[in-house]
Amino acid sequence: MAEHVFVGRITKTGEIKSRSVNPNWSGVIGEFKTLQTLKGNPALLQHIETGHGRGGCGVTLTVGQAYLFFIDKSGSVDICTGSRTFTPGTQEDEKTLKELKTFTNQHSQP
Repeated sequence: MAEHVFVGRITKTGEIKSRSVNPNWSGVIGEFKTLQTLKGNPALLQHIETGHGRGGCGVTLTVGQAYLFFIDKSGSVDICTGSRTFTPGTQEDEKTLKELKTFTNQHSQP
């Protein structure tokens, strides 16, 4: 259901007082470098927004860390979408990536 599915590395983070999907909630904004695209076009996103975590369901964004992102059109991510840290080269994460590639290839056919 996500508009964009990709592996990206966080390059910069900052605090925001209002999120596009939740104007009354503060959060974190992150800039990223796309490492691998599985679906969509992450280059269309100017940044990623998330909550602070805990009750805000945010994904903790750490500069230098890679993540597997499932993102809607707004660029908002949370833990409920499946977005999480990703370690390239590890057996578990490479297996997940392979399964996602198979899934997206099967469902992108007309």
